[in-house]
Amino acid sequence: MTSTLAAPAATSLQPEDLAANRYRIMGFIAKGGMGAILNAKDVNIRRNVAMKVMLQQSDVGSPEMLRFLEEAQVTGQLEHPN
Repeated sequence: MTSTLAAPAATSLQPEDLAANRYRIMGFIAKGGMGAILNAKDVNIRRNVAMKVMLQQSDVGSPEMLRFLEEAQVTGQLEHPN
């Protein structure tokens, strides 16, 4: 099934925002209510990764940012062979 979603205009990623150019954005995967999933390449370890970015900037201590970080921590603990 082909996705008809367009890349979100709200994500204004600059290379300096992506961990000192560690990641190269390869394309857009999907968009949700809080963020967008991007296809990226970790140039340090030469591996393709999925990168989730927030659609709107939030203050570091805001509930939205804390929820986003908590989700990242939980999913970062998952292990799967694929």
